[in-house]
Amino acid sequence: MSNNSITADIPHAVYTSLPILMEENFADWDLQIVAHLTGAHDHVCVIMQTRQSDGMIINPMKPGPADAAATANEKRVAKDTIVSWERSEWVAFGCIMATAGPLHCKLVLMHQKDCRPVYNLYAKVCGHHQQNDASQRHKAWFCFLGICKSANKSYMSYYHHIKAAYSWIDHLTLAGQTTDQQAKELKLKLFSAVSLRMTPPACHLLLKGGWP
Repeated sequence: MSNNSITADIPHAVYTSLPILMEENFADWDLQIVAHLTGAHDHVCVIMQTRQSDGMIINPMKPGPADAAATANEKRVAKDTIVSWERSEWVAFGCIMATAGPLHCKLVLMHQKDCRPVYNLYAKVCGHHQQNDASQRHKAWFCFLGICKSANKSYMSYYHHIKAAYSWIDHLTLAGQTTDQQAKELKLKLFSAVSLRMTPPACHLLLKGGWP
């Protein structure tokens, strides 16, 4: 993945429209990276898993050379396919390095040194943020379920407190979650809150099925 001919036609400003990855914007960053790579050249193939006919999900894999017994045309096609894949690897690595490098500098530099497929780097970055997002959602739910109105707090202040907590949960909720997945997550958080003997109004409403 070091041939200058592969990267010579990649504009230097190609990544300027992409967001810089931070701890709080992973979902938007991931969406923009995939959208950017899913263009006319289909560079996204180097970071996307595929599902086989038997249902098994496999990681992206660089195509191999043609067999020795292949025709001259088959060998040329196989070579062009490899060159195209390597170019996509460079483009995808450039996107990730330019946007995730400030936050994950050590991870990016280690990947560059090891010369492994760019999917490995992408998966590690995603794994870090998905785990972190799950932790943040857990905190957000407990903040929401722990809200109580104190005697010296106005109803308007209480309302804004609930609204802010809900907005935090909504911001951290994964865009692709189904209604069933959201319901399961809510039940898990509610069970945890009850097991810790949290008894704010939010818990009572949920237990009675009175939450809209």
